[in-house]
Amino acid sequence: MRLALADRELLASARAEPSDTTFSAEILGERLLLKSAANADGLRVERSYRLDLPRRAFEVTVTLVNASAQARRVEPRAPELLRLEPGLDFGARHDGWLAHVRSRVLCVEALEPERPASELAPGALVSQTTRWHLRALPASIPAERRNPELVGFVKAVVD
Repeated sequence: MRLALADRELLASARAEPSDTTFSAEILGERLLLKSAANADGLRVERSYRLDLPRRAFEVTVTLVNASAQARRVEPRAPELLRLEPGLDFGARHDGWLAHVRSRVLCVEALEPERPASELAPGALVSQTTRWHLRALPASIPAERRNPELVGFVKAVVD
């Protein structure tokens, strides 16, 4: 996946899926759902994409499904959706967001609290959701690390 603005690439997929990974796709209401087949450990991945128009964001939920007959230990993680091109990174997971500025475009990743590793029973699932906000950074706000005005702008975006 790639995102470009004014012919400048801003974001790209965090990592390519192995070439042997195939996803089926379906539209469920306002969501695009991609499902993989179970891997050798019996785990299946589902990725759900949804536009959140009231928040001017998009939401990505990654779900692990234990399709095996045995319990599996899993570590839910925030979706590794995007690799950010070089720019200014700031924020912290414990604040519930990470932000990136490049070419005066602000990308804010709003995070759910991370869950600890757990046993996933046969047929059970666990999900992690991330919401992404893209905004033009006002010219009046310098894109500088530790700039309280920039941090305030980000907090206003995620609240």
